[in-house]
Amino acid sequence: MNMQSTETERLLLIEKKAEICRLSLEILEIIHQETTSRDDIVDVKKRMIQILSLLHTLAAYGSPGRNLNEVMKLVVRFCQLQGRERDDFISGVPVAELFCITVNAIEFSYSWMPVIVKTPIPPFDILRKT
Repeated sequence: MNMQSTETERLLLIEKKAEICRLSLEILEIIHQETTSRDDIVDVKKRMIQILSLLHTLAAYGSPGRNLNEVMKLVVRFCQLQGRERDDFISGVPVAELFCITVNAIEFSYSWMPVIVKTPIPPFDILRKT
């Protein structure tokens, strides 16, 4: 069943998409700093969780049952990689970049959200910051 969205609903979707983009850009700024701290790593994780929350809200509202597992796997992978390194070194830069690209590639049109891009997660050794 295809339901038409109201202008208010469309504006809300646009607003949430802009918020996801803003948070993603903040993640990219943090992970590409010359030096990072433990607080920076925590900030990246917080922003990833905020984005997941926004996506789940939009999926539940616009398309109940939408599968966001692939995006969640990227967050889990980032946290796993980060747990193997020092507290002041971001080791999952490519995973964080892939996360940002993926969440911004999700299309929102009216009250329907198409299937998430299924991005294979690269092997661990490729994901290390050099």
